[in-house]
Amino acid sequence: MVHIALIHKVKDHRSEYMRVCVSEGRFNYILNCLHPPQNSSGIALEDKWLTLPNMGHIVATCYNRVVVELTNHEISISETFSQLEADHLNQKPISRALV
Repeated sequence: MVHIALIHKVKDHRSEYMRVCVSEGRFNYILNCLHPPQNSSGIALEDKWLTLPNMGHIVATCYNRVVVELTNHEISISETFSQLEADHLNQKPISRALV
């Protein structure tokens, strides 16, 4: 059900995701990753895993939530993913921080 919801979100908001994916090839790679595995065992190979670097913004947009990936100190890369809807992308900030 999650994969189906994410596929619909990506297809319905293609232009927003194209800005993030940068290329048609990258967009198609991510969309392909969302489709269920086609092997007879039903086991999802690594290319079908829902990974946050590829899917974080899609999950955040689909479920209207911020998605945060926290890693350990050795990896030292934590990421935050927010919604990509057009109205969110085009909104001006309400206030700006003074530096």
